Amino acid sequence: MSASCYAAPVTDYSIGHLKFDIDTGFSSISPSYTDSDIGYNVGLTAGLGFGFAGQYSYSNYKIDSNNNLKNHQINLYDHILGPIGVFVGASQTATSGSSSQNGIAFGVTGSVPIAPKTSAYATLSAGNHISGKEFGIGYELSKNADINLIYRNTEYTGLKFANGTTGDVTFKGFFSGLSYKL
Repeated sequence: MSASCYAAPVTDYSIGHLKFDIDTGFSSISPSYTDSDIGYNVGLTAGLGFGFAGQYSYSNYKIDSNNNLKNHQINLYDHILGPIGVFVGASQTATSGSSSQNGIAFGVTGSVPIAPKTSAYATLSAGNHISGKEFGIGYELSKNADINLIYRNTEYTGLKFANGTTGDVTFKGFFSGLSYKL
């Protein structure tokens, strides 16, 4: 996500509702360590009841031939109004061979139907080491499966690299994904 979400947001936070997301795509990377490279994201969201949901997400991006970026997040979502939710969580980011950074992230997410079986959604997030914007379109293939087309722009700040330097890295690009509801 961006700092969370990785696909059309969950709108049913009832106990026992689970959703698994996976997406992949090419990102441009700045500053330009490489021109672009493939990355992937996975997530699991579980309805906790009483208007809350929990989410675990994992991202993996190649920065250059020596560095990968890996990010783990755990977020708590609160369903505040119709298709709109807010979240807060913990983030852990590391590059290859360096120590990880722990941080916080928070944001807002929402979706709106735009055609039969099709919804548009957006997630905006911020934090002390990660921030992002994500916009997408989801299409319902079946009652339990959706496909998603996503534009994501995520900035990681203050990263530590194995060679002892620090810096910021931004990944932006289009991703496609699949969501499965259990």
